[in-house]
Amino acid sequence: MLRTENLCVYTPDDCLFENLDLSFKPGSITILEGPNGFGKSMLLDHLSGIRVPTVGQVFFESQDIAKLKPHLRTQLISSLGQEDTTPTDTLVSNRIRHGFLQASHNPIHELSQSLGIEDLLNRRLGTLSGGQRKRVHIARCLIHSTAKVYILDEPDAGLDTDGKAKLWRLLEQKADAGGIVILAMHQYN
Repeated sequence: MLRTENLCVYTPDDCLFENLDLSFKPGSITILEGPNGFGKSMLLDHLSGIRVPTVGQVFFESQDIAKLKPHLRTQLISSLGQEDTTPTDTLVSNRIRHGFLQASHNPIHELSQSLGIEDLLNRRLGTLSGGQRKRVHIARCLIHSTAKVYILDEPDAGLDTDGKAKLWRLLEQKADAGGIVILAMHQYN
C-alpha cells in the first residue's frame, strides 16, 4: 500500500493541499482530476518521491519513501512526468530500455507492440511526432518490471483515440497484476 500521513503540499506562495491522509491499494487505479494549476503534478511528485515533503510523510508499506535511497525508490515506484528532457538523438529502444532493470527477460518488443510503436524502435526521438514520443515515454515507465507503483502525469495528453485505448489496457493490466496506478488528468472520460 502507498499512503500519506498529514501530507502538506506547498508552492513558494501557497499551500495547495493540507493534512492529506490518502491510501492507494494494490490493484487500484486512482485518477486525480482537475484544472491546470490545481496542484496535481506537485502532489504526484510527492507521491513518487521526486519531492520531499516539508510537512507529512509518504510511505510504501512501512517505508518512508523520502528515506529510501534513490535506486531503491525507483525499483518500487515508476513515474512519468509531463515533460521529458531526453536528448532527441536517443534511440527509441534505448529510451524504453532505460526503465528496464532486469536482464533475464526483455519485454521491449512486446510492450512496444502493445503501444503500437514497434516500428519506431530504431528511430531517434527527435524524428517522432509528439504522440509517438509520448507512447515511448509511457513504455519507459510501464516496462519497469520491479515497480509496485506507477505514477503518470497526464499520460493521455497528445494521444489519439487508439493510443488512449492502448494506454488504458496496459494500465488495467498493471492494476490487475497488483500494481498501484495513480494518474493526473485534466478530464477523465
